[in-house]
Amino acid sequence: LSLMEEEEFGSLLELEGGLADVCVVILKRRKLEELAKTEPVAACILRVGTLVSGADANARLEEEGGTAMEKGFHAYALGNYSFSVVRVANAMGSGCEPRNVYAALRRLEVRGELETLLDTGVRGKGFGVKLNKRGVEVFRSGRME
Repeated sequence: LSLMEEEEFGSLLELEGGLADVCVVILKRRKLEELAKTEPVAACILRVGTLVSGADANARLEEEGGTAMEKGFHAYALGNYSFSVVRVANAMGSGCEPRNVYAALRRLEVRGELETLLDTGVRGKGFGVKLNKRGVEVFRSGRME
């Protein structure tokens, strides 16, 4: 990547820095299917995310038991979904960037629809990389001129 970013020979890309990519949302008011009817970010999370827990978790706690903390947490949670912020941004369309996903999640959090947990550890981070116009041309043609 550093060679492709080299200014002296004509940069092909820009490194925009690190970002928190792995996210978990905890639904508080509505199930994700309902939220997806009016919120594009929710529809994309539904498409590319993974259900971590939901109604099945409540049923399991009823049958097997659990700590008071687990029961209290799942009592109001309408499902937990894990997803990549970058994959959701890509699913939302070519003009969407991770910052747009963060903004949409923050708006839904302020409205009380969900809680957001971002994994800021080593496994949860990604890099923002953008190909510039020259980079796109080089990758399409397969030649560097």
